[in-house]
Amino acid sequence: MKRPPAIPAIRKTRPKVDANAIRKFYRRFHPRPRPPAPQNFGGAFTLTNTPTGIGDTVILLESVQAASSEGQTVHAWSPSPFWLPLLQFIQAPMPLSRPPLYVSLTEAVAAWDLGPGHMTQRARRLLGGEAPVLPRGWIAAPGVRRIRGRVSMHFEAGGHSAWQRANIHPRARQIYPDTWLALRKFIAARPDLTFVEVGQQRILGGDRVEDGTNRPLEETVRLMAECEYHLGVVSGPMHLAAALGSKVIAILNFPRPCQLMLPNLRSIGVVEEEWLYPHQVCLHQEEDSAHWPRLSARTLSEAIDGLVYPYWSDRVAFDLWEEKA
Repeated sequence: MKRPPAIPAIRKTRPKVDANAIRKFYRRFHPRPRPPAPQNFGGAFTLTNTPTGIGDTVILLESVQAASSEGQTVHAWSPSPFWLPLLQFIQAPMPLSRPPLYVSLTEAVAAWDLGPGHMTQRARRLLGGEAPVLPRGWIAAPGVRRIRGRVSMHFEAGGHSAWQRANIHPRARQIYPDTWLALRKFIAARPDLTFVEVGQQRILGGDRVEDGTNRPLEETVRLMAECEYHLGVVSGPMHLAAALGSKVIAILNFPRPCQLMLPNLRSIGVVEEEWLYPHQVCLHQEEDSAHWPRLSARTLSEAIDGLVYPYWSDRVAFDLWEEKA
């Protein structure tokens, strides 16, 4: 039986990232000046989103579910085709009527100072609530059992990536040829893991990667709910994975590691700062750093094993939150 190729020994010289490193990083940045959000909108409003992707929808549903868990009601709605399919995966009741005043979350974040952090945290502040320490969506798939060592993967860039390629990075959210090689080497070297690819079309493939693509969204959610890990580009399925409580590894080529660390302590206007989670791992395709290592078969394996910041730990996020409080 042919043995899988070996991954080089784990590097032990990478500096450890902690709360002090995050504090030091943000001392040189100044928040982007913006006016404060209005104290009220003349009464209740309906929260919506101008973009209609899966991630945009997940954030809206999180606001509804979080408010319901605290005995409150948040009105939300989206014209997204993903709205109704995902609505069945939250437990909060959805009121039949909605206030006629609609406020777009993405437009509010762009216009007003809603503080730093993930879009979920900014949404909570817009709604007058307390932002969570660990931002994530709120999607549940009752009856689905999580399988240890199972990894969902998604590599399709969303529709917004076209704008990003024109304005931010010429290969925004694209997977590079050497990254494909690293992914295949990593998969071959980890027989302890099982892999399933999700999305609209199969891209990576391979004998060890199950085909979970081209499925109805409801089936994709249940398939991803089985997974302990998620690996892929910043995309709708990445936000689904975070909402389901999976350990997320994001493959990035922007922003640069020198532009952003997680948790995002200051709103400095860097693209993706409001979409990355402080408890996820980020691997970079272009640069190497202590907090976002250069992607390789070795660093993929290290990430799975909890050896890449934040080490599958919430400690730094809570340390910084308690200090702020």
